[in-house]
Amino acid sequence: METDHLILREDVLRTVTVPEQEANLKYLEQKAIEQAATAEEHADAADAAQVAAAQAQAVSIASATAAAQAKSDAAASATQAVIAKQVAEQAAANIVSGQLLGWAQTQNFQLVSGTRDANGALTAAQIAWPDGTAGVFTADVLSTAFPGAIDAWHATYVGATTKTVTQPAMTRDANGAVTAQPAILIS
Repeated sequence: METDHLILREDVLRTVTVPEQEANLKYLEQKAIEQAATAEEHADAADAAQVAAAQAQAVSIASATAAAQAKSDAAASATQAVIAKQVAEQAAANIVSGQLLGWAQTQNFQLVSGTRDANGALTAAQIAWPDGTAGVFTADVLSTAFPGAIDAWHATYVGATTKTVTQPAMTRDANGAVTAQPAILIS
């Protein structure tokens, strides 16, 4: 099963099928490859800027007359290196956010330990994301019309930077099927 978009479950309690998981993972892998290529381009630009800074520094040592110009060039190159490094770091953060979004949309995290209410709804839990990073899951809105169902939740990702993934409240029909699911937010 191939797809150019993520396959979402309408029933969050239903187990994801293997073809759905494979299609979602294939899609997310493609997106990660695209973002990694962009990050690699930015990293190459940072390397080029660092080489340019080293060359400018060598020119300033070789020529006392050109020292002022070389210093100016080195400063400009260092600024470019800092900017390129910031761009590369942002690209890496975007890759993590993209992975988190895919994992969150498929609720692809492992329950380490959790607490359930009298209806069996998971209210709070320690979780592990697919990359092994720890997090905390919290149910924000439990369905009153369909006991045991979770209508809104958030989960943390405590990696190099901490991120919070939030599923705003969903809307259900009279049978409990999700009819409107707002986009997942990452902050």
